Amino acid sequence: MRTKQKKNLITFVLISVLLLVVCGGGAAVAAFPELTEPVELVVWHHWADHHPAEFQKLLDAFNEQHEMITVVQQSHPRPEFDANLMNSLRAGVGPDIVPMFTSLAAHYVAQDMLLNLTPFIDDEAIGIPGFRESIPEGKLRDINQFRDEQIYMMPVMTGGLVFFYNKTLFDSLGLSAPETWTELEEISRVIHEATGRPGFGMDSLACLFQMLTMQAGEDYINVESRTVAFDNETSVEKVTWFSDLVQEGVFRLVGTDMFFSGPFGSEAVAAYIGNIAGYNFMRIAVDEKFEVGFAPPPQEGPVGFVPNFGPEFVAFRSTPERNRADYEFLRFLYQPENAAQWAIAFGGIPAPLAALELPVFEEYMEENLAVQALAAQVDRFGFLPAVPGAAAVREEIVRMMESAALGVLTPEDAVRESVAASNSEMSF
Repeated sequence: MRTKQKKNLITFVLISVLLLVVCGGGAAVAAFPELTEPVELVVWHHWADHHPAEFQKLLDAFNEQHEMITVVQQSHPRPEFDANLMNSLRAGVGPDIVPMFTSLAAHYVAQDMLLNLTPFIDDEAIGIPGFRESIPEGKLRDINQFRDEQIYMMPVMTGGLVFFYNKTLFDSLGLSAPETWTELEEISRVIHEATGRPGFGMDSLACLFQMLTMQAGEDYINVESRTVAFDNETSVEKVTWFSDLVQEGVFRLVGTDMFFSGPFGSEAVAAYIGNIAGYNFMRIAVDEKFEVGFAPPPQEGPVGFVPNFGPEFVAFRSTPERNRADYEFLRFLYQPENAAQWAIAFGGIPAPLAALELPVFEEYMEENLAVQALAAQVDRFGFLPAVPGAAAVREEIVRMMESAALGVLTPEDAVRESVAASNSEMSF
């Protein structure tokens, strides 16, 4: 072969390899180096109770299987967690991996600080085959809404909302769990007339507003214009519906109780919708005074929607070797057996759908009816755009709902002020 031909061939091969590395296809060794020196990864979190101990079981199993990688966990106070995380990362002493909600991840993606997991997940050698089909559609839309559907978050467990109700009281009045919001109003009126107490409360007014409007077919946030999409008559109608029922005493606000598990346990309210994460607090508050029933939140409208909660796990950009180690640990957590173990520890459902059918998780669901109610919502899991300022929008919605329910503002004025404040929060 002549010299010029050799040079052309070498150039072609080098360009081909470079393209494979850049595109993440086939060049696993070049793109994802094997570890030749030990790596220690640090996971930050703010979990309490039994969660660190359960997480340590997963860490021990991973560390035993991976000679070159050791993962350790560090617990940090929840109130200052987000601020401490950002400050530590800027100082170069932050963690490798943290659990994070999409609303906060949007800020880190915008600053190019999170590891893009897509090339790893799609790699033929070390990827996760069929990953996008292996989780609920709403969960996928939640985690791939950044930068051309790139994936910066590894889902492991899903939490969500459950309708908790006093089954003893419901049975005595011949009532069953409502399937629609109209039925919820009717049931709550019956309870209010029979007992003189409110029939229903909602832990998160932001989630209530989102369900009411998005089930009705409305949008939430326009990502391109960075403005909210609930400046419409539907929003006024839903806020009016809720505020009128609160003022009648049929519904109630949580007030200084913060969460409805306490009022529910004292029978000050007959039912509420709350995060499944509060299951144990509810059980302690009830203390076997009555039988508790569990159901999915009501659905009424053309669009099936309930929020699903993370947090998901993210890794921060670092050296190729450390990021390879990050991915190995995240892939380990995602494996159905490990995801099921973590979901059981947290009282949620595993993100990979295959884990729902594992005997260990099926047995767990037989014992935990709240998790059954959550699992029944998988097909309705929706997602909410996570743009910078989205977390502040939720706070503005809470103010809107409370101000209307307390009669401080009319529903029309409450919606108008919330829209203006929300758009201002997202304009920066």
